[in-house]
Amino acid sequence: MPIKVRVRDFQSIVDETILIDRLTVVTGTNNAGKSAMFRAIRGVFTNAPGTDFVRIGRPHCTVDITFLDENTSITWEKGEGINNYVINGKRFNKVGRGVPPEVAAFGILPITANGTELWPQ
Repeated sequence: MPIKVRVRDFQSIVDETILIDRLTVVTGTNNAGKSAMFRAIRGVFTNAPGTDFVRIGRPHCTVDITFLDENTSITWEKGEGINNYVINGKRFNKVGRGVPPEVAAFGILPITANGTELWPQ
């Protein structure tokens, strides 16, 4: 299932889009934003707490994930006083902690191995 991910104003990432399809390898130099991209994706499915990951000088970050085969999408916006989701066109403002049930319904979850929670990267 191909997935399009667009990340804006998250850590070192200004505005980048990647297509994830089957086996996708992300390479680049140190500090190029590879790990930030994966943290941004994980942030969508965990509603990452805090705002330290918002790019300095920007009011909020935005992560869009589109499941192309299913024509479904999630947008997460996070910053000072901003904690919103848009799921398949339906807006959820100021969601608080955790994710709306509609995000959990996507079934993107960590793997638990030997009592340790691991997110795919």
